[in-house]
Amino acid sequence: MKKIFSFRHLVVLLVLFSVIQSNAQPVPDSTYYHRLYYLCKVWGHAKYYHTRIAAGLVNWDDQLLPTVTAAKTALSNEAFNNALLTMLNSAGPMGTSTVTLPVVPDSLNLNLNQDWMQSSYLSPEVKTILQDIKDKFRPQSNVYIQSFFTNSNPKVDMDSLYYYESSYPVEEKRILALCRYWNQVHYLYPYKGIMDQDWDITLQEFIPQIASATDALSFSQAFR
Repeated sequence: MKKIFSFRHLVVLLVLFSVIQSNAQPVPDSTYYHRLYYLCKVWGHAKYYHTRIAAGLVNWDDQLLPTVTAAKTALSNEAFNNALLTMLNSAGPMGTSTVTLPVVPDSLNLNLNQDWMQSSYLSPEVKTILQDIKDKFRPQSNVYIQSFFTNSNPKVDMDSLYYYESSYPVEEKRILALCRYWNQVHYLYPYKGIMDQDWDITLQEFIPQIASATDALSFSQAFR
């Protein structure tokens, strides 16, 4: 009886260990990379449109880092969307304004495609916040964008002030670097519409390379 009892206990312990180990494993790479694609877009949309982030009242870089971790470890799409909600809610309520939006001709809106905000991958709650930010946005100053002089090219010096501890930062900060650069081009580069490859495809292509870079050289080469 003692042997049977011990054997049963051993089986139970092995099963429990197996369950714990499986729950501790990150999601498949393909799922992780797909989540990072939407995380990058959600984060950038808020960065350049949200009133409180634009005013420098929220350290938006710091809000990205734990959400990258959540993208890798959340066991369901619902859990990932909850992490997106936590990030967006950290920005606080979107400010309102009575200023009328300027009329922009379609010929100058070729770079602006926000259809991704309606993706079924995003929860209704996330979509609602994204739409609220879009609807309430009015032209505003933004701490992440300065200019050398009137009508000059934008400066993005704030994006170089983060504490990268080495030439090979940890994975979350490598993703931060990618999200910064991709959104700079996405929102500020006037010729994005005539590039030889869709910029969304470029994001999808380089997320795996940046995330899986094994050393400073591979990280630098991927960025180049």
